[in-house]
This record gives sequence, C-alpha cells and structure tokens, in this order.
Amino acid sequence: MEEEEKQITCLMSVIVCGGKRSLFGTSSLPLSKKLCSLSPSRFSSSLLLHHLASILPDMDIHEEAKVALRGRGGSSGKEEEVLNLDGTEWFIKARACADAVMQSSVQQENLMLRLQLEAIVEVNSSLKRAVVTQQKRQKETEDQSQELQGLGQMVTQYQEQLKQVCSHASSETSTAEQQYMMPAIINIHKALFQLGLDRYIQVSSPSSLAVLAESYPPSAGSFKPEVTSVMQQFLRFLEATRSPFWINAYPYFAYKDNPNTIPIDYVLFNRNIGMTDPNTGLHYDNMMYAQVDAVAFAAAKLGYRNIEVRVAETGWPSKGDVGEIGASPLNAAAYIRNLMMRQFAGEGTPARRSSRLEVYIFALFNEDMKPGPISEKNYGIFQPDGSLAYDLGFSTMSTTSTTTATSKSVTYSSSATKAKSTLKYWKILILAMIGVSLF
Repeated sequence: MEEEEKQITCLMSVIVCGGKRSLFGTSSLPLSKKLCSLSPSRFSSSLLLHHLASILPDMDIHEEAKVALRGRGGSSGKEEEVLNLDGTEWFIKARACADAVMQSSVQQENLMLRLQLEAIVEVNSSLKRAVVTQQKRQKETEDQSQELQGLGQMVTQYQEQLKQVCSHASSETSTAEQQYMMPAIINIHKALFQLGLDRYIQVSSPSSLAVLAESYPPSAGSFKPEVTSVMQQFLRFLEATRSPFWINAYPYFAYKDNPNTIPIDYVLFNRNIGMTDPNTGLHYDNMMYAQVDAVAFAAAKLGYRNIEVRVAETGWPSKGDVGEIGASPLNAAAYIRNLMMRQFAGEGTPARRSSRLEVYIFALFNEDMKPGPISEKNYGIFQPDGSLAYDLGFSTMSTTSTTTATSKSVTYSSSATKAKSTLKYWKILILAMIGVSLF
C-alpha cells in the first residue's frame, strides 16, 4: 500500500507539473513509455481521486472518475473500486483538466485586466473633462482680463469726465428685463471695483415710470408687485454704493393720453395753480416733480428713504402724428426752456427742496431714421443737419429774461442765423445735461 501511494504521488506530480523527470530512477525513456511501463497499472481509485481532488480543487474529479468507470464497464462491486488506468490516457486527461484550470485562471486574469483597463479609461475621461473645464475657465479669465483692460483704458481716457457721470448699465429696462438687471449691474460694479474706479463711477439703470403701480398723488407712489422683489435688490445695491435711482420721466405721454383733464401749463412748467398732495400737504406746480417724488415715496415704502432720484431722460416732441396731441415746436420749446431755467436755478422737488434735481434732456438731435410714430423721431433740439428744430432763445438763456413762454405765444430775440452761429456753444451746454451711456 505504501509503495502504491508513492507511485501515485509521483505519477500526479508528473501529470500536473508536466515535468520531464523520470518517475523511477534516471531513465531517459519517453514519459509515455514510462507511464505505460508501470505494471501492474492498478491503483486504488479512491486514493487516486483523493490526490487528484487535492491538486485540482476546481474540477469535479469524482464525477470524471465515474464517467471513466462507466466507460470501462462500471464498478466491480468491491468495497474499494479499482480503476484500470493506462498511464498515457490518464496523463492526457489530467493534463486537459489542468489546462482547463489554467484557462479558467487566465480568463479570471483577463477579466481583472479588463476591469482595470475600464477603470483607467474612466479616470482618463475624467481627466479629459477636467482639462476641458480648466481650459474654459482659463479662457473666461483671459476674456475678463481683456475686458477689464479695455475698460481701464476707456476710463483713463475719459477720467475727468467720468468723475461726474453716472453710468447706466443699460437703456431703460422693461418689466420683462428686470430679472437680468441686477446681474449686469453687479458685474459692471465688480469690474470697476477691481480697477479701483468704483469711487469715481456710479452704476445704475434707468427705469420707466411703468414700474410704478401708483403715482398720484406722489405720496401714494408704489412699485408694481411683479417688480417689487427686483426693486428691493436694486435699492439695496444703490444704498450700499451710494448711487442714484434714475428714471425716464415724460409728462408728454400723460398729457397726450388725458389732454382734457391735465392742464397743458402744468406739464410745460408754465405758471399754473398746480396741485396739493392731500397726504403730505406738498404743493406741485409741474408734473415732472410730482413723478420724481412718486418714485421717492415708492422707494421709502420699501425701507429706502435716502435714495436720490434723478431724471435720466425727459423731453417733448416737436412733431407728431394725427392724434398725438401737444406735439409741436411751440410746446417743445416751452418745455425745454422752462426746464433748463429751473435747472440753472438749482431747484429741488417739493419733497426734497434742499437737493437740486439732476435732469438730462432727451434729445440733442432728431432721429429721422428711427422707427415708430413721428413723435419718436422728433425729440431733438437740432435737426440731423445741425439746424435748429425750434428756437429756444439762446441769447436770453444766460441772463435774466423778461420774455414769457406760454402755450399760446413764445417770443425770442434770437434768429435762426444767430442760433447757427452759436451752435457749437450750445451743443456743449446741452451735452453737459445729457447722460452719456458708456457701458
């Protein structure tokens, strides 16, 4: 029995390892002949299967043996089954089993390698995405740097003028555009802050009176519910940066829509009885001052009582379509001249008498190419060719004048020829009263 176990062990070693060493002694005979020379080739089947099972744990050795036994006539019925083995046959079979185990191992290794490769590809994809993101950020940084550089050059070129100019983030913003207003204003202010220019240049955005839900009487002024949230943010920014709230005030539109209820003298700054606010007792002799104070009261109701209100645009058309009541050279001259005289006097509104109301006139020139009603093309003091759209009486503007301007008659001492000769001077004067939009 002991000798038999040694032979089995030696046989298994050769079968599994595929070695070329001889089984017994140092004979150089081929392995197949050595295996065949084992006589008798009869071993205990249970012992052989035990050895095979210990060496090839991944194979069902007992099942393989049963198949082999059935192929050879089945079991002998003895307690110890005896398996007739041909050495070469079992070498091939066992080697095939070993190859199967090795193939399974290789497949597992290939699976591991594939998983590792997929992980590497995923990491590589993540790195590529990170690189692309970084490149985008770098491009944005470079663009911002170029924009800041251009802004710095512009400001340096017009530094003296910009110290006294409030920059508008955009033209008049509509209700639908309000959501974009604050991000734009904050970005502009941030750029100015980075350049160290926020102390010199104020950032704001003009609003039309359409943002008001109520404007009469002025003390009832309030913002529309749909813009209240944006206005709170806007007013908070203005208070923090000490910037003014700009409005576009056009009494002409109110008069055009209600010519039978609104006195023409009240909107033209002519002498009139005016109106008194029943809540505050403040007296108003013109509509534009009432509109400005209505905005101030609306801001106060949101908790911002010290925000300065300025007029970014106001004017009167010298021509209009049929139905555009009040659009005439006579009324335009009266409105602009009376307003400029009040500006020269440094007037404030009834609610803020001690603070001069800052107003910018629209417009210097008529816009004959502008689409829309005829009135929209004719807000200018001058025609596109430089000639006067209407005579303001330039020679009387710089001194105390006894001439009067009413809705019925206007008397001026200057002529068109004289106006043209002083055009350059008055262009400078009016430009000083016009908001320059640089951003």
